[in-house]
Amino acid sequence: AIEQQTTPADVLFVLDTSVSMDTLVSGSEKSRIDGLVTATKDMIEDLPDGSRVAIITFNGSPKKVTENFIELTDDSRDTVNNYVDNLPRGTGTRQDLALEAAEEMVELFTLDKKYVVLVSDGGLHVNSGNNHSKKSLEQAYADAVSSAEAIKNSGITLYSIGLDMSEDSSATSLMKDMASENAYFEATSDEIEVIFDSLKADIVVDSKLRTYRTATVRDYIDSRFELTEEAMAVITESGGSVVTEGDSVCVVWENVILDNWKAPIFT
Repeated sequence: AIEQQTTPADVLFVLDTSVSMDTLVSGSEKSRIDGLVTATKDMIEDLPDGSRVAIITFNGSPKKVTENFIELTDDSRDTVNNYVDNLPRGTGTRQDLALEAAEEMVELFTLDKKYVVLVSDGGLHVNSGNNHSKKSLEQAYADAVSSAEAIKNSGITLYSIGLDMSEDSSATSLMKDMASENAYFEATSDEIEVIFDSLKADIVVDSKLRTYRTATVRDYIDSRFELTEEAMAVITESGGSVVTEGDSVCVVWENVILDNWKAPIFT
């Protein structure tokens, strides 16, 4: 059993709602946006009460679906889920404008744990959608990265998730450049819910510290060493046992309590 200490978090979702997000997932009747909606609602459901969420969507232009953060309660979750169920669509993909809108909300983050979750399935398109621009593609790229840096420099972790992107594409490069360290994830459309489940392990758990109530600890003995009778007695008195696993010898303790254990982010 694992007991997880949780504290509320501020989470800003920045979600691509361009027409390509309506593409059906291979072998499924669900679209990319369907999977994103389900994954987002599941995360909102699992965030601790007192957490606060906000939503920005983007296609050819950004839209602050919520002008401010909404504190999560049983009642407010229904309101937020209704926003997620009705994400506006449009043509174009302007990560630069979306991140500028997110940067404008930096001062609204007030909780100790702060996250931006950015999801997109395409590269920058500066001359399409409802916000045509004289800005060059190179300038839009630089502006997106600049806004991302400002967000991260404010103590906010920026997760970036690229859907169905080829590994060597400029779209992938942009999503990687915007992300916090070790916070870019590639996913096929049918993996978005799995990725969001993994993010929750970091966002929901307090400082990544967990208490394991029924852990099994194995300490493998280097083959250059041999356990003495005195050491064996100490192990037995402490509730451990010595077992042989193939060519390896290890000391095993079962049903151990590991308090405030710093587990990996994703388990």
